[in-house]
Amino acid sequence: NLCSFIGNLLNINIDEPINIYRLCRFVSLINDIITCLLFFRILVKTTPLKREIAFLITALFACILCFLGYTFCRVDSLFLSFYAATFYILLTSSIKNSLARNIFLAVLTTACIYSKQNGIILPALIAVWIFLNDSLKRSVSYLFLFILFFTGLFLLYNYSFGYSHFTSHTLDTLKNRIDIHWFYGAIFKRFADSLIIVPL
Repeated sequence: NLCSFIGNLLNINIDEPINIYRLCRFVSLINDIITCLLFFRILVKTTPLKREIAFLITALFACILCFLGYTFCRVDSLFLSFYAATFYILLTSSIKNSLARNIFLAVLTTACIYSKQNGIILPALIAVWIFLNDSLKRSVSYLFLFILFFTGLFLLYNYSFGYSHFTSHTLDTLKNRIDIHWFYGAIFKRFADSLIIVPL
């Protein structure tokens, strides 16, 4: 939807497939850069690492993104950007006002879910984090705001825009759960083998 919006805004000729490909790659690249910048800022603000070391770790993270290739022309790049932004707000205390912070977190977690349904677990993680590190009251406040934003966008998405496939995709995601065997074979072992590490 984001690429479609930008394409219409810039009046890109969709009859040429290469134009769509370039647009999608460009949007993914911008999102990956944003993710890496946020990752760097999180390292700098939440760890005692020197900026040079944080930069090297961020460069390694960027190399992993490039090697795996899961963010090229896919919604994963947008999802990671929202995901990184969520944890930046959560971990760095860049917003002092608790209500404003919860509003930002609620909006970003909603954006995570609507960019890719895997983000469905994020609200629970955020709520638990706020409860353990702040208070039950602020955790409940966050959940209330999240439900408000999520429900509003859900109704808008399904009934105003007519994209009813969101519900079925989310249910399929929950049914699939987390596949440890797939993660080991497709990501961990692939990365380990590429570094000439003895296959586990």
